[in-house]
Amino acid sequence: MSNYEATKYDFDGANLTGIEGIPTATIVPWSSASVPSGFLECNGAAVSRSTYSALFAIVGTTYGAGDGATTFNVPDLQDNVAIGKSGTKALASTGGANTVTSTGNVGGSTANATLTTAQLASHSHGGGAQSNPGRMQFFDNQETKSSNTSSAGSGQGHSHNMSATFTGDATSVVQPYLTVIYIIKT
Repeated sequence: MSNYEATKYDFDGANLTGIEGIPTATIVPWSSASVPSGFLECNGAAVSRSTYSALFAIVGTTYGAGDGATTFNVPDLQDNVAIGKSGTKALASTGGANTVTSTGNVGGSTANATLTTAQLASHSHGGGAQSNPGRMQFFDNQETKSSNTSSAGSGQGHSHNMSATFTGDATSVVQPYLTVIYIIKT
């Protein structure tokens, strides 16, 4: 039968080098206002190419060339949501806006959005009924108004002018969120 002697090793790990748990250029959410050592905040800042040479070797000028000689930019994820690269979205491309100009096209999911009556701006609609050929009567806010009409003929292009004034509060369509700092490993 063999005898084994247990040996206790007492060290703090200070001499362990070259072990990397998180690869350089990895972006992670961080829940503290203080950025930890070995990371930079993803705030679009220009940083030194020599000081952060390992990071620069990976990302290069993908997120901005900095001053073009001695600095480069880290990604800017402030007030932005990261999405995955695809056939239609290049690495480092941006999109979206804080304000919306409707173009008639809808992207993303339109499902599961419920508005209450209180969220809708107040408005009213006028109505109309033709009383005889060539004449239209409009009924709007208890008043009767008349207007002459004409025919453009079958298949001919034409337009209708109208104007409207809307009042009320805007309805937010921003997804629920929790703010964190995004950091990148240097």
